[in-house]
Amino acid sequence: MLARLRKGLLTPAFAEEVTCLMSGRPDQNAASHAAPEAQLRKAEGAIERLLDRLEGDDASAALMERLKAREAERDALRAELAEISEENSLNVPSREDLEAIDRAQVARLEELLTGSDHMVEANALLRELLGEVRV
Repeated sequence: MLARLRKGLLTPAFAEEVTCLMSGRPDQNAASHAAPEAQLRKAEGAIERLLDRLEGDDASAALMERLKAREAERDALRAELAEISEENSLNVPSREDLEAIDRAQVARLEELLTGSDHMVEANALLRELLGEVRV
């Protein structure tokens, strides 16, 4: 089994799948932005209409309150969109990074297996690398 691990479990297809899963699908990111972006456009349109009315001779206190409420709504939507963008932007390791991690784990496993007092750690590392192993 160690020989197989040395050869590498990380195939190009697996590395691409991991990178794709970690980066999130573009359509998933777009879907999470769609509703807040539509609401933001609506709020910005309402703000423009209120400003047009305020530039005229309809500058009442009620209109100013509506403008402040729409501006607060716009700011909250912008913050929500920024948060969604931040959540969707992970540091995705490159294929080379994944290969380096894999090599380091295999080297650590070899080190643990050569010392009999490290079998528990070796088994834990094997579980981490392979998942559940059934015989």
